[in-house]
Amino acid sequence: MKGGEIAVRTLASLGVDTIFGMPGGAILPLYDYFKKYRSVRHILIRHEQAGSFAADGYARVTGKVGVCMATSGPGATNLITGIAGAMMDSVPLLAITAQVHSEAVGSDAFQEVDSIGVTIPVVKHSFFVQRPEDIADALVTAHYIAGSGRPGPVHVDITKDALAGAARWRKGKVLPLPGYRIPRVQKSAVRAANRKLADMLSQPDIRPVLIVGHGVEISGAEQEVVLWAERMGIPVVNTLLGTGSFPNGHSQWLGPVGMHGTAVANKAVSGSNVIIGMGMRFDDRVTGDLVSFTKGKSFVHFEIDPSEIGKNVDPDIVFLGDIKEVLQILLKEKERQYQWNEWWNTIRQWQEKYPPFSLPRKQKRTGAISSAWAIDTLFQITQGKDIVVSDVGRHQMWLMRYYRFRRSRSHVSHGGLGSMGFGFPAALGAKIGVPRRTVWAVCGDGSFQMNMQELATAAENNIDVNILVFNDGSLGMVRQWQELFYRNNRAASVFAGNPDFAALAGAFGVPGKKVKKPSDLEPALRWAQKKKGPCLVEIAVDPNEHVYPMVPAGKGLHQQIITDPRIK
Repeated sequence: MKGGEIAVRTLASLGVDTIFGMPGGAILPLYDYFKKYRSVRHILIRHEQAGSFAADGYARVTGKVGVCMATSGPGATNLITGIAGAMMDSVPLLAITAQVHSEAVGSDAFQEVDSIGVTIPVVKHSFFVQRPEDIADALVTAHYIAGSGRPGPVHVDITKDALAGAARWRKGKVLPLPGYRIPRVQKSAVRAANRKLADMLSQPDIRPVLIVGHGVEISGAEQEVVLWAERMGIPVVNTLLGTGSFPNGHSQWLGPVGMHGTAVANKAVSGSNVIIGMGMRFDDRVTGDLVSFTKGKSFVHFEIDPSEIGKNVDPDIVFLGDIKEVLQILLKEKERQYQWNEWWNTIRQWQEKYPPFSLPRKQKRTGAISSAWAIDTLFQITQGKDIVVSDVGRHQMWLMRYYRFRRSRSHVSHGGLGSMGFGFPAALGAKIGVPRRTVWAVCGDGSFQMNMQELATAAENNIDVNILVFNDGSLGMVRQWQELFYRNNRAASVFAGNPDFAALAGAFGVPGKKVKKPSDLEPALRWAQKKKGPCLVEIAVDPNEHVYPMVPAGKGLHQQIITDPRIK
């Protein structure tokens, strides 16, 4: 069997049902076999970066390994941004690239790039395959590594002669991985840590907060977290990627924490003295200034990856292992009864003063459309039941703040890398992964233009995604920073001219509408909701609306800017 067929047959045997890719010369021996294996659907994307983003979106909503594919050289390098984002956000991704003929490796041949050298810093592992008989084992092992333990991207680079050469077919197996360790949950260690936690929480004047991160969703531990949090009676906040992992609107939920978190969540975390982090890595967008964040606090860390323990904060207590397994043990333990009445009284006072879902301003019948109000309107129409994929920018923060997610694996956002251009292709991948759910892509005008060529992919495959383009004529988040911290110098952040996005969509065969007045928004969203196939709604939003609260870079959570300082 030819190496190309071994590759496709192996992917089919792994249960891979969708691959996002684009062919090129080196990888053609593999593409030659897609028609033979109909169980593997290939989606021809228009740019390899969009393919890696689509595979990322697919993986986040399904929990399965997303697969993207590219040829050698520029095809491989175009995947890098998506691979790096998957690494930072712990997304299971398998990136397959072709390489030039083995004899040409190292000669600077046409479309040759050291793909292994380029990807090593941003993957869990990379494989370089030069023989057809090694292809099956490499792909099976890569698929296993990507989806096991703390998920992440794995790269397999296969030379053209390996794809074109022949070998006897045999089912691939997971290769020995002597350096790969997945922490196994030890009941005795969990119980010992729980006793320490009980002693810590029994001390006088304890003000705990539970931070729920993306790891809870990855583990599938959402139900266990709710049960444990309710038993403990602890206030709960979430990270950006943890949004939706704990029910928005739950009586113990205070909202997202960090640079653009709710005022209440930031005040609670700042005022607490025991921080319990579950499936989160204490990154700078959550902590703000690390010195002020850690001062006077004890930390408890639930984490599967030992390398995260002590990386940013030094925990006093560690629960190591899969969160779901750990919590299942804890829920069987008899817990002490805790009273946080005074702490909750303080928090309730903050909630009355700063309701987490209160809009920054009332939307007028005429005038500019508020982005926060537009997101709230989307929630009212969908009731928080749909998958919403966001791009990166101010619209991303408004979505986190004002869309109340009712189901897990419904909020898809590029967190650690924060790459513009992610939202639309990731939404395409999400819809293909979960075809029975409604999917919305919320994009800014700047971010949408980075991968708007995928309108062709959406139209060609009739992918039923509702695209919302928040058009403020600028790079909104950059503009906000410039107006606040760079003397209002909007250097290179305001567009001299944007395309007519609705008309542009029409050129690709995708129906589009323009919303210029507040009264037009709800009818346009309902039109998109009922429309079959891809559609686009361009919303002219207020370019002068900033997103608050905001913790300035380098400042502590207690230094958050809660309301717009320009409005007296």
